[in-house]
Amino acid sequence: MRQFVRTLRPATIVLVVAIITVALVGCARQATGPAHAEPQAHAFPDLSKFTAVQADTYYVPLHGGPTYRFVTQAAIRCEINLAGPWCAGRFSADPAGPNDVCSTVGPPNSGGGAAYTIQRDDDECGPSIHDDHVLDPEKKLVADWGPQVGVFTCAVGPRTRVACTDKDHNHGFVIESTGTWTF
Repeated sequence: MRQFVRTLRPATIVLVVAIITVALVGCARQATGPAHAEPQAHAFPDLSKFTAVQADTYYVPLHGGPTYRFVTQAAIRCEINLAGPWCAGRFSADPAGPNDVCSTVGPPNSGGGAAYTIQRDDDECGPSIHDDHVLDPEKKLVADWGPQVGVFTCAVGPRTRVACTDKDHNHGFVIESTGTWTF
């Protein structure tokens, strides 16, 4: 092997080193092309930016307990009762799925401070059977039932965005055109 290296001309050695260097630099070079944006993390909207409405306008006395009801301009029907806020309408429970399925989002039937759930409904999403008041974009409805029950807030943003939270238990949901998510 030594004898072979001695017989190589200096120009050949330089050429081999140059080829190896170019190959290594080429392999280490970053690929070019269109950049793909990283998906944004879910961000709950700042509810202090929304204007509170007079809650009594949305109050409905029911046998099951006090309830506040509203509908959005996108025909999403929502209710805040003693169990927490929930909404139903045509929105996607899956960011990659269609927005034309009837879905419900809110606290689970089991209660107990568990995380909120999203469910697809097989039923037809018909119009509200109640004469609910519209909660306009950039408005929020706050239901404060004191320390034993808690404070529930729902806010309506642009397009189909609805955000509701159970502040005391740190649970809630957001309905967006890109999908619905809970926490």
